Amino acid sequence: MKYSTRKIKRTRDKTKSPSYLGACLALLLFCSGAIYSSATGDSFFGFPSPRDVHLTQAPAQDPKTAEVYVREAVRLYQEERFKETVVAIEAALVELPDNSGNEERRELLISMLRLAKAKVLLANYREQIENIEDNAIRRKALPGLFVTQTYGTVWQSDDGKRRKVLVGGNVPAKTTFFIRGKSGLEITSEGGGMIRSVDSSAFTFVGERCVRLNEGSILLHLPKQVAPFRVEGPLVEVDCSSAKASTILISVTVSGGLKLIANERDIMVNLNEKEMKLKPGELVFALPEPQGFSRTMDVELSTILMTADLLAGFEEPVPFSRSLRLAAAMQARRIKGRFRAVVGDVETSDNFQVKVIEKDEPEEDEVKEEKPENKRGPSRFQRGFGNRALGRP
Repeated sequence: MKYSTRKIKRTRDKTKSPSYLGACLALLLFCSGAIYSSATGDSFFGFPSPRDVHLTQAPAQDPKTAEVYVREAVRLYQEERFKETVVAIEAALVELPDNSGNEERRELLISMLRLAKAKVLLANYREQIENIEDNAIRRKALPGLFVTQTYGTVWQSDDGKRRKVLVGGNVPAKTTFFIRGKSGLEITSEGGGMIRSVDSSAFTFVGERCVRLNEGSILLHLPKQVAPFRVEGPLVEVDCSSAKASTILISVTVSGGLKLIANERDIMVNLNEKEMKLKPGELVFALPEPQGFSRTMDVELSTILMTADLLAGFEEPVPFSRSLRLAAAMQARRIKGRFRAVVGDVETSDNFQVKVIEKDEPEEDEVKEEKPENKRGPSRFQRGFGNRALGRP
């Protein structure tokens, strides 16, 4: 059986696709009957040559032949193990008998070997580029900040290049994190600080102690006796500080301001050189100028602890959960009057969105009991944030 040299030449001139090597190797396997032995004239895999009637009783060759190496090369190439593919093809060339009947097959193997070596060079180049990028990111990393928990889909963008966030990774400056729906991210510092974000949020680390919250919500935990931490919203900037370890929940409002609620201990918030102390369970809006801070309201901490994904949505609980439960118990004794209402967004410093819960309307806890398969809290921080408002009678 003869093969057209012209046809093989045209095949080599075509642009080689990633599957070209596999196709060529498969072709070699199907056409293996045309590979002849230089010693006996037998077909390469031990079958007598149809042109030599005197060799019908020729014994089979050793099975470790070119066919074995070719099949191995096909498997390795499909697994993108290109270095090992090169070794297998080179072994097949060694085993291929050197005679005129196998010249075209040898040319085909050499062509495939060149393609496999090109794949190796390309893989090495990509690996070097990734190493350079990783080193650049490490040089930009903020000291002492690490990713400690994630779930769902979380991405980070560095210099316009998006990559998946990995647990244990560093936090480079100017990096923006994107948290999709039903997802969460936790970043902790060596000093005990923490930032969590969930459900369709995006924030950027402007510096070691500054975060720009573009949308969604974050939990900010401050260890005791540390410098103020700045949170920048779309139109306002708030500095948070506390003499003792404290926690605050922050979300972006429709007006471009920030919605704040203290969780653990008293915390000081500063807006345009105006300072306000928030007790655990107190909610306030930081609004763009000239409005400033709104009046404060009390929200039920016990409900937030059970429903807010920023606190209850992660596999590992926050290390300060005991302090949060203690703050909720102290607030329950401090606040006596309750109103069946939910606080939403804000339009002005005196205009809140409040929904009154009717008596015949099931409460959130009852709705959650009807759907036990949903183990997480409300899908958005605003729901966990906007729980029952407590009035001061």
